[in-house]
Amino acid sequence: MISPDGQMRIFSGDVNIGGFIGPTQALSYAGLREGGMYGLGDGSKLEIRRFISGSQFARSYAQNRLASQCSSVQVESGGERQDLTATYSQSARAEGMTSAQLTAGDAVFSCSGKSGTLHGHIFAATVLPLPGQSTIWQVYRLYGYIAVPQSQQAAEGIAQQVVQSFRVDQQWRQRASQTANNAVQQDNYRSQQIQARARAAIQENQRQTSEMIVKGYEQRSQVYDEISRRRENSILGTTDVIDPVSGSQYKIDSYSNYHWMNNQGAIVGNDTGANPGYGWHDLVTLP
Repeated sequence: MISPDGQMRIFSGDVNIGGFIGPTQALSYAGLREGGMYGLGDGSKLEIRRFISGSQFARSYAQNRLASQCSSVQVESGGERQDLTATYSQSARAEGMTSAQLTAGDAVFSCSGKSGTLHGHIFAATVLPLPGQSTIWQVYRLYGYIAVPQSQQAAEGIAQQVVQSFRVDQQWRQRASQTANNAVQQDNYRSQQIQARARAAIQENQRQTSEMIVKGYEQRSQVYDEISRRRENSILGTTDVIDPVSGSQYKIDSYSNYHWMNNQGAIVGNDTGANPGYGWHDLVTLP
């Protein structure tokens, strides 16, 4: 939003900022490292980037994202905001992120615009919805302003009004939750079958591994492991997949070409490559 006289610019959110995923051993194994992009089954992508606090993101945003609006950005103050962290943590819990790790902070800065020195204030909150289970994270709140000195107080008030009036559409939330729940219910029986076969396969693999250790041929053991895995998959009609988020490996029915997992650990698949919906990420299929 830009004032009619062009003296202040207020923003809330940024459509150019997507989701993030922290670097993991599984991603590194696949050749995906920090700074790169990780593709999801629905065609969207996550930037591989370590989780940072709200104040760190606010400072980074001021220094790196505002070059088109003002130059020579100088961050003057700011830091962690416990008041905002408490407020947004409560909001996140109300939205179903009961165990989320959330931080909020701000950055006060000055920069050079066409009309002279400008002042700005950015607020940001970052959230890790499932700490310890998934490294996927996002910017939960982002808002602020840039204004000439005499309009700074007015811009601050407008920015606060914008964020206080923010609401998530409940009908959209219900539709997204229902889609995920339906997919989980439909796949429960098949997941039980997959788990039973996986347990049997693991037991067989452990037996074969013990025999190979006794023989003491490490290189031959590695080759035999791979042959055994492929033969076992051929007999059981299974395939091996890796969850790039947690690094865990699963043995599942090879009933489809594409596979996804949700935050509850349920696995679904299809032959079209279309993502099942909100809350699902794709699994990497081993050859």
